[in-house]
Amino acid sequence: MIRLPTACAAAALCTLLLALPAQAESGGDLKGRCTGMTGMVNATECKASVGGAVSALKDDPAYCVPKDLGNKDALAVVQKYLPAHQEVWSLGAHEAIAKAIADAYPCPAKP
Repeated sequence: MIRLPTACAAAALCTLLLALPAQAESGGDLKGRCTGMTGMVNATECKASVGGAVSALKDDPAYCVPKDLGNKDALAVVQKYLPAHQEVWSLGAHEAIAKAIADAYPCPAKP
């Protein structure tokens, strides 16, 4: 049996995940995936979901996401927000992430 180095195994897993058909994930699904992060697949998918959504939000003028917000800090915001906000569990995962980030980084009031 040939053993792949960890980096190769992780790259293979990421390639596999990207090849899978996209499914509509809810905020509740995301909560389950991100708040325990048991298992490599859950952790990888959670980090990818949050990282991708936050990257898109940084370019959206409707949100005031700090340009230097890193994935680790964004993940911590989402992990704290989701269990406390059951009202976003029925929304799509991207929208739930957007609400978590908007709550943590509100835009300044316009005069």
